[in-house]
Amino acid sequence: MSTEWLARRTRNGNVLCGRMVAGQHVCQGPIGAVDADGTFYFLPGTVEDLERPGWWRPTARSAERIAAGRMPRWHRTVRGPSGERVLVWKSPQLPARYPCPSCHCIALVDSTVLP
Repeated sequence: MSTEWLARRTRNGNVLCGRMVAGQHVCQGPIGAVDADGTFYFLPGTVEDLERPGWWRPTARSAERIAAGRMPRWHRTVRGPSGERVLVWKSPQLPARYPCPSCHCIALVDSTVLP
């Protein structure tokens, strides 16, 4: 399915698929989150498609976890200065597109979705 919908943000900072039917949001598929600083991040296990800048997709491993009903995990970790594990991910340039893991429509995240 190649329908594109504007993603929506919830009060707690989660970004969900914005697919609507008859004026109501029918898909609650998770797309990403906004942290306390206002920075948007996609779900764990998400990489930018090198052939299409601005398009993001789940890795093969995270797609398998989503299909099995589990949340993907962060796999790229490094050690910080004091030896603690630090998650490393890239905040996307907007507008960014991501296939919803629930309905497979394309969720569009742009500046109107974020604070």
